[in-house]
Amino acid sequence: MDYTNAFNDIVRAQKDAQRQLDFDDSQRELAGVEVGRIGRFLSPEAREALREGRGDGSRGGSSMSALDWMMLNDPAYARAYEGAMNALADAERAVDRALEQALERAETAQSILDDTLENAMKLPDGTAVFMDAEGVVRSEDGEAIDPVLAATLEWQGNEPSYELFVEQRDGLGAANDAVADIRRDQVELGDIREELTDQDDPPSKERVNVLQDRIEEIGSGYAPREQPEPVASTQSFSAAKPDLAGL
Repeated sequence: MDYTNAFNDIVRAQKDAQRQLDFDDSQRELAGVEVGRIGRFLSPEAREALREGRGDGSRGGSSMSALDWMMLNDPAYARAYEGAMNALADAERAVDRALEQALERAETAQSILDDTLENAMKLPDGTAVFMDAEGVVRSEDGEAIDPVLAATLEWQGNEPSYELFVEQRDGLGAANDAVADIRRDQVELGDIREELTDQDDPPSKERVNVLQDRIEEIGSGYAPREQPEPVASTQSFSAAKPDLAGL
């Protein structure tokens, strides 16, 4: 007989049995079930919370989430978790404020551009056109209008210039891009909150620290800073008629 292998098999069986007993006891403690043995897995605070949750037993017992268990039993984890959640709340507030401001700027930029298009010269078919600094009449996409057609337009001298239109159009694009960027950060923070508050599968302390670093990285992008105002239509207008000599 191979006594060494037999002995090792016995030891493994004992360890397996002990691991199963530990697991069963931990589950019973989490469920608030008294088994007559000294509690080995929950802190006194956690056990007290379970007793209070059970009350007089009329509700048939209660359970504690894995996140609550870690918070109650691991002070280092609790400190890391609290730090991450505080940083998350600060970042969420900063992002919400930034989004509100960005939406206002985008709305203002859109309104200004709409006014510019309304005041622009129109072709017979209603297409808005603008005169650039060189006297060339252009459509919104920058294409030069047929000079013969341009010669039929009756310019008043107060129409918005092509340069102003481009500046306002680009400003609106930048404002909309800023809104989209903020919304992406908002979604990411929402995903982080969901991960941090997972009651059944909470992140490890190391993961909590990683998440806090990312939270702070996002939040740092929303430090108070000067934001450019949209360019108003009244700041620049074309005053010269196109040079139609030689037509």
